[in-house]
Amino acid sequence: MESFCFIFIQVIAILGAVSLFYGVNVNLNNILPILLLIVVFSLFAVCIGIFTTALAKKKLVAIIFVHL
Repeated sequence: MESFCFIFIQVIAILGAVSLFYGVNVNLNNILPILLLIVVFSLFAVCIGIFTTALAKKKLVAIIFVHL
């Protein structure tokens, strides 16, 4: 859960900086779809990380058992 929060906070900070530098008008109508996309992509990134970690651990365990 902490990786999701970390990714989410990073993206919000980047969007805030972009809106400050380029003067984008941010209101509730255009921020909600962006926040929804950020949430979906952050969860997707976390799921990919969990999957690859589990896959790497499984291969590592398989390699250890083959050499025993």
